Formats: sequence, structure tokens, C-alpha cells
Amino acid sequence: MSVRRRNRVSLYMETAGLELPESRSRETMTRTPVHIAPDAICLDRPFILTQEHLLVVGMPYLYTQGSYIAAVRLLGISEADNVLYLELQELGSDRLFSASWNLEYEGEYYLWTLADLPTLMTSTK
Repeated sequence: MSVRRRNRVSLYMETAGLELPESRSRETMTRTPVHIAPDAICLDRPFILTQEHLLVVGMPYLYTQGSYIAAVRLLGISEADNVLYLELQELGSDRLFSASWNLEYEGEYYLWTLADLPTLMTSTK
């Protein structure tokens, strides 16, 4: 992880008065999202392409689903019956929609992804 990337995440966490759990086992993180605050969640999944796998309400992301790509803002995060729901707003049209993910799914096929610009800019794949 680059120093610049680490500092940006650390700065957000520090400003918001939040801390990532020190002991995050791979198994625990892939099965359970860590609610850092009411408006922030850490979800270590391959389709969450953000710094430290952190999703924060109010922040912009790039959403992709198949050939559909849109700049979106995360409006809300909720969880019910092992399903994570993300409420999103398309920035270009203000269209509201939701993306959901079954937290018990362990396969390698993903219907959608969310990415932040710093992660996309430093991606080597």
C-alpha cells in the first residue's frame, strides 16, 4: 500500500474518530461486514474496490454491473437476513437504486462492483 493511500484512509478515519479493528482475520472479514460507524462499513470482498475496503455514506464511487457503468453516491447501508443493501444515487441523473449482496455467498462470480477513484488510479490489474 502506498504511503499516500494509507494517509488518505488514515486521515478520514482520524477525522471521523474511527478505528479499523486491529485483528481482522480473513475468514471473519469475508463473512461479516464490520460496521465502523453508522455511516461506514468495511467489507473485504473482491468486488469492493475501495481503500481498505471501506464504504462511507455520502462518498462517490464508480458502480459497474455488466456493461452498465455509472458514477454514484452511496446514500445508505443496511443489513437484514444476511443480505447487505446499498442505497445508491446515480450522479448524472439523480436516479435512485439499490445493490444487494448475500453475505453467505462464497462463489467467485460477482454481479456488480463499487470502486473509488484512488483505488482505480493505483490498480495494476
